[in-house]
Amino acid sequence: MNAERYRCIDVCRGLAAASVLIWHYQHFFYPTAGALFNSARQPIQPFYDFLWPFYQFGGLAVEMFWVVSGFVFAATYLAQPIDGWSFFVNRLARLYPLHLVTLVLVTFLQYLSWLSVGHFQIYPFNDAYHFVLNLFMAQFWGFQSGYSFNAPTWSISIEVAIYAVFLVSLPLLKKAPLPVAIFCVGCALLCMMSGSVSNFVLCGLFFFLGVACHSLSIQSPIAAAAIAVQAITGFSISRWFREGSLTHLEMCLLFSGIVLLAASLDGLKVLKTDRFDWFGNATYSTYLLHIPLQITTLTVIQWAGIDPAYVATQPVFLPAFIVTVFVAGIVCFRFFERPAQRWLKSVLLPSAVQLDGQSLSSAKSARIGSTSFRAKASSGTFTPSPAQFGSRVRD
Repeated sequence: MNAERYRCIDVCRGLAAASVLIWHYQHFFYPTAGALFNSARQPIQPFYDFLWPFYQFGGLAVEMFWVVSGFVFAATYLAQPIDGWSFFVNRLARLYPLHLVTLVLVTFLQYLSWLSVGHFQIYPFNDAYHFVLNLFMAQFWGFQSGYSFNAPTWSISIEVAIYAVFLVSLPLLKKAPLPVAIFCVGCALLCMMSGSVSNFVLCGLFFFLGVACHSLSIQSPIAAAAIAVQAITGFSISRWFREGSLTHLEMCLLFSGIVLLAASLDGLKVLKTDRFDWFGNATYSTYLLHIPLQITTLTVIQWAGIDPAYVATQPVFLPAFIVTVFVAGIVCFRFFERPAQRWLKSVLLPSAVQLDGQSLSSAKSARIGSTSFRAKASSGTFTPSPAQFGSRVRD
């Protein structure tokens, strides 16, 4: 693939983030923490006739994120020499600074809500025990009583465990990425067929499906595009004959098809402009910031004696919420998330093994540089600059 950046994959990531925001819009109708939104009331949400797929199925964007993560991990780490410590630090720098800040922020906001209106907002389990679980990113490993604090990070908590599986399988993935990725997907499917449908198994399924998508798009872009069309067609046929929630097979078909199609379009350099790069850059910030913003909004509205449901049904409120979250995400990415990543890496890693991890780049350009990197790095005479890595990969 010759694209300097996986810009269409970035757009997919941004659309998935927007889907989560629309799905979580229902939080504005929670009178108190843990009081779930009655699905029968979904049509009262703004622009429901147009946005109903996002209101009903937007939560499945988590699985889409897992597929994209697998794709990006393959693009990042299969082409670069990496050891366990460097891998750990790169993941820590990518995820933990913003996670820690938003965890503390949500703790403060929930305490403020309790003092102001007498109850927590959205998620009920905001005690010391769950704070510790969140602190170590183990908030959804089976030790929890339910959703707590900045609860959308549950998917990141699960994904962190899959990182270990990826790291262990990395030597084999470097040698035969597509067969090994398909083997991992098969193992996950076997676990599910045996009755084990845990979040860890599901994350592994979709994550390594993303790895397989990347390997296929690199080996044969034309075959990847053909399989993408077949997968999306298969999903459409399945939905024609059945209604209700999506099955895991349907999600595999849909999300792998979307990612393969986006990767194929990137191979053709369909999206050359960098105008939409912010859409992908801000996704992690938007994912972690939208709950603090919702808690703040709900607390202020309830403290003022106004019914949040009345405010949330106003058509202008939905776009205002989405725009506010994305603007906050862009600002956070530029002035906190990226500087924090670079600082933490500069402290914990020598410059020769830092992967900046900010933008999606082509695996081809990374592979070109990786051969000379290994040869020269082994002699102890080479310290690569970011430019010598090619475009950086946002993971």
